[in-house]
Amino acid sequence: MILSAKFNFIFVKTRKTAGSTVEKLLYDHLGKGDVCTGSERDRTPSLNIEPGTNGHLGCEQIRGMVGNDFFENAIKITIERNPWDKVVSSYFWHKKIKPHIFSGMDFEEYVTTCPLIPFDEPMWSTNKIILVDKIFKQENLNELFSFFRQNYGIDVGQDMIEATRCKSGIRSVKDYRDLHTIKTKRFIESKFAFSIEKLGYEY
Repeated sequence: MILSAKFNFIFVKTRKTAGSTVEKLLYDHLGKGDVCTGSERDRTPSLNIEPGTNGHLGCEQIRGMVGNDFFENAIKITIERNPWDKVVSSYFWHKKIKPHIFSGMDFEEYVTTCPLIPFDEPMWSTNKIILVDKIFKQENLNELFSFFRQNYGIDVGQDMIEATRCKSGIRSVKDYRDLHTIKTKRFIESKFAFSIEKLGYEY
C-alpha cells in the first residue's frame, strides 16, 4: 500500500499482482510524509508506518486510516491479474512459505477449500461498485508505469522493471492451464465473475 500526499494517489496493493515490485520501484520517488507499507519478506523498506504492517488493505480500511477527504480526492490505483493465473501463483507461494500446511495439499483442494486464495475484489469494490479510479493489469505493468510517468513525472525504465521482479521463480508450472481441472476452472469463473467481466479476462 502507498499513500502519497506528494502525488495525491493511493495504491491499493492486491495479492499476487506485483504489488511489492511496484512499492520497491516507487519508493525512492515518494515524499517524506508519504506512507509505504513495504515488505520485510521482499526487503522493500517501509515508510512512515510500522514495519510488518499488513500492506493488503482494502479501500474502506484505507478510507478509515486517511479520512474521507483525502480518500475521495486522491487518485486510487490498483492492479489485478487473470484470476486463473493468480490463484496458481498463490498456490505455489503458499506451498513455499507454509509447507507445514500446504505441502501435501493438491491444487483442487487448495482452490475449493482454502480461505487464503487471493480473492481481492472486496479490496477495490463493494456491492459491485468499483471504488478505485484505475485498475491496471499485472500482465502489462508497462501501462501502470507509463501512467506514473505521464501524470507524476515518475520515470521507471523497462530495465528496472525487469530487474525488480519480487517473488519470481517460485512456481514450477508456467502455464496455469496445465494445473487447472474442470472443477477449479469453473470455481474461479464463478467466484471471480465480477473482475472477469469488468476486466475482460478469459481462461
